[in-house]
Amino acid sequence: MEGPARQLVETVAEDIASQVLRSHGRVHAVTVFVQKPHVALPGVLDTLGPSIVTCILPHVRCGW
Repeated sequence: MEGPARQLVETVAEDIASQVLRSHGRVHAVTVFVQKPHVALPGVLDTLGPSIVTCILPHVRCGW
C-alpha cells in the first residue's frame, strides 16, 4: 500500500481494511494483520503488529 507516512501501524491496518471494503462491494468483513519488522523493543522479536477485524454490516459477527 502506498500513501503518506503514518505514525502507527494500526492506522495502516485500518486504512487497508477501509480500502478493501470500499473497493469490493461483495466483501462485508475483513481481517488485516500488519507486521512491522525490526521492532525496537527488548527481547527476541522478528516482527510486531496489530490484527484488526472490520465489518460494514451490523448483522455480520466480527472478531471470529
